[in-house]
Formats: sequence, structure tokens, C-alpha cells
Amino acid sequence: MINYVINPVDPSTTSYTWTVGGNASFTDLGSSIQVDFSGAVDGQICVTGTNACGTSAQACIAVTVDDVPAQPVIAGVASVCNGEIANYSVPLDPNATSYTWTVPAGAGIASGQGTNAIVINWTGGASGNVCVRAINACGQSPQACFAVSVNAAPTATLSGSGSYCAGSPQNFNLSIDLTGASPWDIVYAIDGLPQAPITGVVMDPFILTVSAPGVYTLVSLDNIAPCPGWYRYGHDHRNPLPSAVLSGSGSICQGSGDCIPLSVLLTGTPPWSLTFTLNGAPQAPITGIVTNPFAFDACQGGTYAISQVTDGNGCVETGSGSSVVGVNTAVTVSNIQVTCNATSTGYTVSFTINGGDPGSYTVDGSAAGIVAGVYTSAEIPSGSGYSFVVDDANRLRTGDGVPGPGAVQLHHLCG
Repeated sequence: MINYVINPVDPSTTSYTWTVGGNASFTDLGSSIQVDFSGAVDGQICVTGTNACGTSAQACIAVTVDDVPAQPVIAGVASVCNGEIANYSVPLDPNATSYTWTVPAGAGIASGQGTNAIVINWTGGASGNVCVRAINACGQSPQACFAVSVNAAPTATLSGSGSYCAGSPQNFNLSIDLTGASPWDIVYAIDGLPQAPITGVVMDPFILTVSAPGVYTLVSLDNIAPCPGWYRYGHDHRNPLPSAVLSGSGSICQGSGDCIPLSVLLTGTPPWSLTFTLNGAPQAPITGIVTNPFAFDACQGGTYAISQVTDGNGCVETGSGSSVVGVNTAVTVSNIQVTCNATSTGYTVSFTINGGDPGSYTVDGSAAGIVAGVYTSAEIPSGSGYSFVVDDANRLRTGDGVPGPGAVQLHHLCG
């Protein structure tokens, strides 16, 4: 029953006349009525007011009559595999505003709750009923259910691994642990490339003997059940050969104790061991290297090379690159000559520069006056002393402005 009321009531009205359409019945209470819409359809409710002067114009309101949704009928897949994604739906009811679905324990509604179609993820789901009710403002339909059977899939787990150095292949046994009823058909791949199927497998676990390097994966698994199998994978691995590239160079001063830092860029698996040669002669190995690039000091002159690198997988390879460490000697002078001018009022000094770096000789900080390793001074007044500091870019000499190798200090009187 629904009440319809005139509000406000006109005090001049002595009576009201009601009409109700749509086959609804009603109880007249004067300025209000009670309407029973059982079995009714859409229609109007109208009323007029009357007094001694006459009857008012009719006032009406339209009434829409909604039905409670009918019980829906579910369509979908009655037999699914564990892990399968399946669709379920009911015909769209124009009287329904929403739908409420329930699914068996473990299954999940991936999308569509509240609509007439859902997607169910059956991963881990149990067999049972998929149910739904259609809902509107008038209520909800009787529940409709649909029985679904969930079939377990066979499973396969590929395990095991191995490694060997490039150029030294070996056989390895990988294990495939299986569930479900035998026989099984197995397809595996190497680095994503499917191999020939293995059919009629009845042993569990199944031993797969392999030698080709790469990542082994299971592509498909089938048995007498209607569901494709689940699988996990392992791998067999060929370890690449390590590499070691030596770089760096420089020069040290003879007898100085200086060193030149050299660098080795490494590939492979740490820790590494390196064997060097110096001028072709093997040196003591350097082991336990875990930093990359690896830096070490070369404190002797000569040509350095890497004869062997070994990585943490035990793989061995020859290194590449070489480094030359030069040895600079000290600058010395010889063949000091003094030449007076024709009037004996002045003289020049010349001498030969030896050792060091000829391309960077200087006398008193300047290369002026040096030709092919022989220095000739500007003219010096007779009776005046002379002093020269001879140097090169390596700045390796025994004195600095004092007598000795690399320095010249004397005086001369012409005539």
C-alpha cells in the first residue's frame, strides 16, 4: 500500500473525487487514499475538489509500476581447468538495476560484479555454484545458480642447472617433476626455441639429459586430463670466457722509486686471477681480484702484458692489450767549450746536453740557444763567471743551480 495525500487541504472544499488508473485498487479516505498496486501497470492518479460553487480542475500525477526482477538464467562454462579464465552471464533484464554474483571458494571475480556478465578467475578455485540475483528498487529476484566443476591440471617443475666454459661442452641431467596421471607429453624450449616433443612419458621425475647451452623452459604439458599443465623451468648455462684488457702507460725516473698506475678491464665472474709478463718474462700471479676495472702499479720499466686471466667459474683465457713504462735518465752535460771574441772583451760558452728527454731540454728554463743537443750561450763579459741550470720535462737532475750533472758553473777571463 502507498498513501497519496492532498497537501495542503483547501478549507473551502467539501469533498474530493479520486480516480486511479493502471488497474490498481484504492481506499478513499477523503483528502487521501491508499493504493494497492498488486497486478497494476503504469497509469495516473487523479483528484478533483468540490464545494457548493462547483468542481475544481482535475490534478494528476503519473505513476510508473516496476516489477521485481524475474529469476535470471546463467550461461557459461560448466567444466573449467584450475587457472582458467571463464565468462558467465544472464540476459539483460530491463527491470533490473544491478546484479549480485557469488562464486565458489578460491575463485575470484576478475571483472563485471554488479552487471549481467562477469569474468571468473578459477585459479585455486573449488568446484561449486556460480549464483546471481537481479536487483531493483522493488526488491531482488530469486537466486539463480549454475554448477561448475573445476578440474586439476597436471604440473611440471624443471629443475637443475650446470655450467661449463666455452669450448668445453658437457652433458647435464635436468629433472622434470610431474603431477597428474601418466602418460605425459612434454615440449621444452632452449632460449625460447621449441624442441621436438617428448611423448608418452611415464616416469616421474623424468630425467632430461642436455648438452646445448641456454635457458631451458617448458612450453607445454598435457596428460589424459582435459586441462593444459602448469610448469616451471630451470636452465643449463655455458659460462663465457673471461677477458682482460690492459691499458695505461707512462714514464718513471731512473732510481726514483716512482710507479705508473695501469688498468685492467675485466669480464666474467669474480674473483679473477691475473698473470702478467714483463718484457716477456712471467711475473707472480695476482689472485683474489674482485674490483673491476682492476688498478695496479707498475714500478719497473718495460713492456707489460697479460698472459692469462682466470675467473670465478674456472674459465681461462689470454688477456689483451699491453702497456709500456719508460725509464727516464738524468740530464748531464759534457764537452764544455769557452770561446773568446776577437777583442777578448767577452766570450760564449757551449756544451753538449746528454740523457733525459732531448725534445724538452732547457737551459735556465728556456730552449733558446739549443741546437741538436748543443747549447751556445749569449756573450758574457770577460772576467765574469757563468752558471747554467740544465733541465728537461722530466725534471730529473742531480743539482739545481749548483755544480754537478745537470748544472754548469765556472768563470773565464779572456786574454
